[in-house]
Amino acid sequence: MKSFEDKSLAYFGKDYELKVLKNLIGTYEQKGNGVLRDDSFGRKMINKMTAEHFTNDLARRIFVFLKNYYASKNKIPFYDTISSFVKAKVENEYEQEMIFQYLSDIEKVSMEDSEWVQENTISFINTKNLISSWNKCLENYINKGKYDKYSEISEIMTEAIVQMNDEAPLEAFVAGDYRHLEEGERHPIPTGIEALDIDMNGGLAYGEFALVIAPSGIGKTTFATHTANNGAKFGYNVLQIFFEDTVEQIKMKHISKLIGKPINFSSNKKNRKTVMKETDSKLEKIRNSGGCLVPLSMDSTETTVEDIKKVYKRAMEQGVYFPDTGELKKIKFDLVLIDYIDCIKSKRHYEKQWEGQTEIARDLEKLCGKEELNFACWVFTQGTKGSLNTKIVTGEQMGGDFGKYKVAHFVMSFARDLEQQSQNKATVAILKNRMGRAGILYQDCIFDNGNMLIEFNKEEFLTEKTVNDTLVSYSNSYD
Repeated sequence: MKSFEDKSLAYFGKDYELKVLKNLIGTYEQKGNGVLRDDSFGRKMINKMTAEHFTNDLARRIFVFLKNYYASKNKIPFYDTISSFVKAKVENEYEQEMIFQYLSDIEKVSMEDSEWVQENTISFINTKNLISSWNKCLENYINKGKYDKYSEISEIMTEAIVQMNDEAPLEAFVAGDYRHLEEGERHPIPTGIEALDIDMNGGLAYGEFALVIAPSGIGKTTFATHTANNGAKFGYNVLQIFFEDTVEQIKMKHISKLIGKPINFSSNKKNRKTVMKETDSKLEKIRNSGGCLVPLSMDSTETTVEDIKKVYKRAMEQGVYFPDTGELKKIKFDLVLIDYIDCIKSKRHYEKQWEGQTEIARDLEKLCGKEELNFACWVFTQGTKGSLNTKIVTGEQMGGDFGKYKVAHFVMSFARDLEQQSQNKATVAILKNRMGRAGILYQDCIFDNGNMLIEFNKEEFLTEKTVNDTLVSYSNSYD
């Protein structure tokens, strides 16, 4: 029997080396109007691995192509580039054909267990490298009785342990290195509100964390449902998490949005056939576009960020159930909406529950980041009592810990006075915006919760004068 140090990646199964190469190369995926490239595993592992980790000769040759290209271009090549590289470097036509066939096998192999393949490969390579370093110590020092070479042995083993760390080394910004142009490209998911999407440079992108501040009853759930519905319509996989509504209530809001009818129309038994027919038609269009909408109610007292992470990964690993077909389909969510952050429990105990909200916000920002699960994340939070019945809500009127405001990449508020409430209108303010302009005010926007309608009116800059004029106008309305 072979010892561990003699084993290659083929030890884990016939197709395992194909799967490792496919994960190293990464994927391109069409999402909405953009294309996403995911080669994070390849960039993390390419310099930790060698051709000797593979048994198949063709696998070794393709890996060498990947490594050489990465060394010269600082990026992982995709299949078309690898094919061109092979044509340029391999003169024998028979060898070319064999490599192209193996490359085709890599493209076809399933990615369903990619998370396990990546985690297992990292563990395997790190263990192999650690054993190799220890054998070097045995051969050069310990077996030769050089016990006084502790510092040299320690240096070798420390270097091996440091290399196991997932963190990349520091890099200088040099001429010809333009990876940031590709890797830094945003892939925004639109809200469906044209003016807002323009000010957000297309919408909220993968890895971005947005916070919405609003007092109770103004329309946080309406906005969340509108954005979730629109995301699914454009072909994105959407997870909408809520704590105070039921799944049935959220589905009724989605039905209203889908068919363009008031919620009370949809709930009226006389309209049942019409509602079902129109809803089915719209949901089929979402399915055909590649989109998926999952409304999920979670416990409002015990849910943690780790619980949300488990839900996300369960969809990836076990799948999402589709009752109409009986299908269980593995899904990676592109957009997650959490209504609202005040209901999430922190990891540590705080004297006052709201004191843990900065920690929760940082954990959510990390979770949705490109280095972890990589999704766009909308989070909602309550305003203070002072945010009720007012024309504008600012950051000072946000409930809970102000730290979550600092963590967010984008912050927006909804406000509504009594007159606006009677007219189904609201004032929207963009308070913070890393992807575009901030200090923008939309006055008297349509915010009709009963009809699931949201429309933004002409924007104004949120200057001190604008705020004062708005508040004075509000005050004068009582005269």
